[in-house]
Amino acid sequence: MVPRSRRPSAAHPPRRYCPVLADRGVHDVADISVIAKLTAQPGKRDELAAALKELVGAVADEKGTLQYIVNTDNKNEDVIWMWELYEDAASLEHHSGTDSFKAFGAKVCHLFAGRPELYRCTPLAGKGL
Repeated sequence: MVPRSRRPSAAHPPRRYCPVLADRGVHDVADISVIAKLTAQPGKRDELAAALKELVGAVADEKGTLQYIVNTDNKNEDVIWMWELYEDAASLEHHSGTDSFKAFGAKVCHLFAGRPELYRCTPLAGKGL
């Protein structure tokens, strides 16, 4: 049984309630994810990846940013994929407005071959959600 203080309430309703997760003390399933395709200038992926690794360190303390994962594409040597998971849309907006994110953009804008492709998604199910 989950203690009453940890149950969803009218003041804090869950976005999606999952009884299995509730038994573990988790009441809210993340509300928004972002999948981003970042294409670097030819030969610049490693430099972009290094900057993203620094950004991961800055993101570690962001409340509401649940996952922030940098992946390199196995087929295209210029592509990096980001997997981002946020508690809610406000957390995503907060992340996008942080000084560290703005500094990252200014630092690496010349490394991109084009605009990042951003896909906002709604998580439905998965291990670790």
